[in-house]
Amino acid sequence: MASKKEPGNAPETAKSSRTPKPPAAKPRKMPSPDTASASKGAKPQPPAKSPQAPPPAAELLPEADQELEQILLLLQKVTGVNFTLYKRSTLRRRIMRRMVLHKLDNLQSYLSLLKDKPAEVEALHQDVLIKVTSFFRDEGAFEVLKKSVFPEIAPTKSGEGSLRFWVPGCSSGEEAYSLAMSWLEFIGDRGTTAPIQIFATDVSEAVIDKARLGFYLENIASEVSPERLRRFFVKVAGGYQISKPIRDMCVFARQNLIQDPPFSKLDLISCRNLLIYLQTALQKRIIPMFHFSLQPTGFLMLGVSETIGTFARLFDLVDKKYKIYCKKSPLDQ
Repeated sequence: MASKKEPGNAPETAKSSRTPKPPAAKPRKMPSPDTASASKGAKPQPPAKSPQAPPPAAELLPEADQELEQILLLLQKVTGVNFTLYKRSTLRRRIMRRMVLHKLDNLQSYLSLLKDKPAEVEALHQDVLIKVTSFFRDEGAFEVLKKSVFPEIAPTKSGEGSLRFWVPGCSSGEEAYSLAMSWLEFIGDRGTTAPIQIFATDVSEAVIDKARLGFYLENIASEVSPERLRRFFVKVAGGYQISKPIRDMCVFARQNLIQDPPFSKLDLISCRNLLIYLQTALQKRIIPMFHFSLQPTGFLMLGVSETIGTFARLFDLVDKKYKIYCKKSPLDQ
């Protein structure tokens, strides 16, 4: 057994009684271990491999992978939501995130976990759903609404019932409330008295409950101006709550955009940054549905990275930057 060295003691060195010699000339460069081994007939050892980054999700979760299809079927069975027409790149990233959390390195193991733990199915369901939102996201879009869209729809509703807006995929409500605030800012001193209903829907009951409550943390002060905070919010412990008049303008409900009937006779649909997560086949079903849902003078607002695709015959472009469209009349289609 090797003996232990006493802690704190420097290693001993050999002593010599002879006079020290001056430094020797620089020695010749010695052959590397691989060269030395080769000279003795030994097989050279390959150099040690440096650590590599893990393979991308596309390699670990190939598109035709049987386990991936089974995971999507299990999600649909438990939640009622069909994710097969969501973009596979998005699904892979969300599934990979859950696998990393559970320290799993293959889909078969993760599929087994889903079958054994129903709570994980719901956790994956919530991860797959798109929840990226904020107040007045792309604020210039709301300025275009006040300048080019609201003036067009307000006069047509004077004394003729309420305006109807729809925000599909509303997540936790920021987009719907931003529309309500923008409308009130627009009418200002104009004397317009047309009531307004903003229908906001999402497939997740959890985010709908949050949206109805209208409570947000204090960090929304980075998105909402002090003037709007004073006018449209109430300061409460830990954050801000949307004021009751604004909340009363918004009707939140669970809805599956792909399966459930749409709203109708709408003046404005704001569906921003949802279509980019859906495959083209599903986008081609949704855009005509939006067209059907709008009033003859209705407007559609998409995200800045989205377009109406091949349906230019159904809509005229109002604002290129913020992807705002108006419904074409039947004669123009």
